[in-house]
Amino acid sequence: MQVIHNAADPAAATVDVYVNGALTLDDFAFRTATSFLPVPAGVLLNIGVAPASSTSVNDTLKNFQVTLASGNRYVAIANGVVNPANFASNPDGASTAFTLFLQDNIQNMASDMSNVDFIAMHGSTDAPTVDVIARNVATLVNDASYGDITSYLSVPAADYILDVTPAAGSPIVASFAANLSSLGGGSAVVFASGFLNPAANQNGPAFGLFAALANGTVVAFSNFTGVNEIETKNNFRIFPNPANDILNFQFSDNSSVDEISIIDAVGKKVMSISNSSVELNKGINISSLQSGIYSINVLSKNSFTTQKLIIQ
Repeated sequence: MQVIHNAADPAAATVDVYVNGALTLDDFAFRTATSFLPVPAGVLLNIGVAPASSTSVNDTLKNFQVTLASGNRYVAIANGVVNPANFASNPDGASTAFTLFLQDNIQNMASDMSNVDFIAMHGSTDAPTVDVIARNVATLVNDASYGDITSYLSVPAADYILDVTPAAGSPIVASFAANLSSLGGGSAVVFASGFLNPAANQNGPAFGLFAALANGTVVAFSNFTGVNEIETKNNFRIFPNPANDILNFQFSDNSSVDEISIIDAVGKKVMSISNSSVELNKGINISSLQSGIYSINVLSKNSFTTQKLIIQ
């Protein structure tokens, strides 16, 4: 069994894990994973999760009982928050309580040595149902809600841009560069992690995509769009990015812009600006918006473009 710590609750940043009373993982940190560990099959296992300061199994906060099948291979993903009342609720109404997601029939290598095989898990408690699209390739994950784990996907070992969009078809809320070119023949568990809106979740870790390899290495997929400024083929850019008070726009032709909309992570329009109501090159005040990932939608006479904005 491979164990992945993906519980973004700051109170569970580092934990101890006990199995049938014995300390098995000491100071197990958020966004880390084990390699595949041998565990007894056919017997009831009591898995207890305790604070990193624990001195015995009596300090456990949560306990989970499982029985595993002989000869199988599992992944156990710790996820959720210890006290959901202190965090933003899930947009789809799913429980966000701290739990253990268990998946069987896990691979430790790809079926084709030129490919990478992976399953994907939606582990971001405040994120809605999403799609994950390999840009200009295919939709990899369709309508995944919090806690969902996909079946295995097999893709050529190459570089990809992964776009995350709400399943309702709203604009891209995050994009990540996934370099899989050196992982041919390997397998992974790709998991969405952290909070779309850290400010509403005790300033916990921000949303990201990660991959746990079979040997326990966890790879972070980097944000694809730059953090200093964003440009499009239409000579549209915004800066600074991330931003926190004034957001500046620059266009090659202001007169072609009809409307600018700012869309939050769940697809709600939180701000709308028409070209006739503001001199865009002077910027707009976004200090009233909470920290998180947004989309900037620009409607012009001949095109519609969208880009990601990070507010901190």
